[in-house]
Amino acid sequence: MSKLESLSCILLAGGRGSRLGKVTANIPKPLVRVGKYSLLEHNLFYLRDFGIKNLIISIGYKGNAIKEYLGKGDKYGMKINYVSDPYPLGDAGAFKFIYKDIGKRVILANADEIRVGLDLEKMLEFHQEKEAIATLALIKKAEAKLNDIAEINNKKRITRFIINASAKETYSNLTYAGLYFMEKEVLECIPKKECLMTGVIGEVVKSKKFYGFVFNGKYFNVGTENILKKARKYFHY
Repeated sequence: MSKLESLSCILLAGGRGSRLGKVTANIPKPLVRVGKYSLLEHNLFYLRDFGIKNLIISIGYKGNAIKEYLGKGDKYGMKINYVSDPYPLGDAGAFKFIYKDIGKRVILANADEIRVGLDLEKMLEFHQEKEAIATLALIKKAEAKLNDIAEINNKKRITRFIINASAKETYSNLTYAGLYFMEKEVLECIPKKECLMTGVIGEVVKSKKFYGFVFNGKYFNVGTENILKKARKYFHY
């Protein structure tokens, strides 16, 4: 039995993907194809490989298209439930809305991103060893300009998080990779209003129980047509 099999994963799939232009004119961003599969399916297969079978997908823009495409998860050997925001909440607000009813450790990931080479079992072990309330996947990038960057100390604790960082703002090249392990305590850092995860990370940093797990591999934050082209090239599409 996988160490991760008992965990649920919350996938955030409500974004519009407006920067992708015509690509998302008729479909939600998580259904954009990269190689043989949609962005969402890349995440499903990746999670399934680690034994994770219980998914909660937060939907918004063209959410019914996602529900129709994935169904209840049977064809993927998974169980999928869907949650729609009762009103605009932002990704952090949507996470809090869902997580408050789960009551145990979860994985949180952005559904419109692809990670290659991130070992979730090792990340979980790291998270437990550090007794963290949250652990964020980080990847080194030679060119970290305009990415969301974390600074960590020698114990791998995140001491600073900078949104859209410039080279002058930080020495770090550790880039946010859009996947966390979260404990219930993290909800105390998220306000009861519309908010973005990048906007509340500063509060999690203040807890001094927020750690960064650095991995070697590939990370595609498919937010622009240029990054989409790079991802498709990598996956031979």
